[in-house]
Amino acid sequence: MRSLTDLIADLTAPFPSDQIELKPGALSQSRDRALAMAYADSRVYHDRLDQVVGPADWQVAFTLTPDGVVCTLSILGVTKADVGDFPLDYPEHPNENRATTAAAQAFKRACAQFGLGRFLWRRGASAPGSSPATRATGMPSSVMASSAGSSRPPGRRRMT
Repeated sequence: MRSLTDLIADLTAPFPSDQIELKPGALSQSRDRALAMAYADSRVYHDRLDQVVGPADWQVAFTLTPDGVVCTLSILGVTKADVGDFPLDYPEHPNENRATTAAAQAFKRACAQFGLGRFLWRRGASAPGSSPATRATGMPSSVMASSAGSSRPPGRRRMT
């Protein structure tokens, strides 16, 4: 019978580079540069769990709280949980998907408890098209341009 220990290397392996995207994080005061942040969509995590563990051998449950969502993730009988915060609302930019955003954040954080996606947060982790200088000092103009039409206030990022 398989155990979580048997699968840990496959669970924690970095996602393929074509599944990693960049989004602007904290903006400079002049708002012309931002910290490049690597992320993967929640469905990438779902796919990894299905491929490595099998669709029938992992379960997820969400609980709403006053401040966000708790995600409880069980893999082969081992259960871990983490939280996702409701994003702050700004009157001029209300967030209609607060629970969805918090649930995605909670799910990714629960996955990180098992090692999935943790490579994205490790110091020095790289993302496609970025360099240490780009991550530390600015964003490629194409990434900034792709976020220019965002409905989120400047400097705010959606946790996905």
